[in-house]
Amino acid sequence: GVYCPQPQTFARPSDPRMSADLPTPADPSAPPRVGRYLLLSPLGEGGMGAVFKARDTDLGRPVAVKLLRRTVDPTDTRQFLREARTAAVVNHPNVVTVYE
Repeated sequence: GVYCPQPQTFARPSDPRMSADLPTPADPSAPPRVGRYLLLSPLGEGGMGAVFKARDTDLGRPVAVKLLRRTVDPTDTRQFLREARTAAVVNHPNVVTVYE
């Protein structure tokens, strides 16, 4: 992963359907959180959602978090789970590790 010692300014994704799904922090200057993950900056967007550089606050490690849009259909959800299961069995330094 990529270590980010200084949190970057958080920019919401350009797709308003994705931005609406992100929690609004109590402190507007603070990055949003999803569970134990602190979202630091967007990495990319696709048809089903967006990927963010994040920090696992429990374990103190850098992670990537993929969030699905709320407007995805059941086929998209099945595809997302299929991708996660496939990536979870791969062990290679150039492929991300799936934690949950």
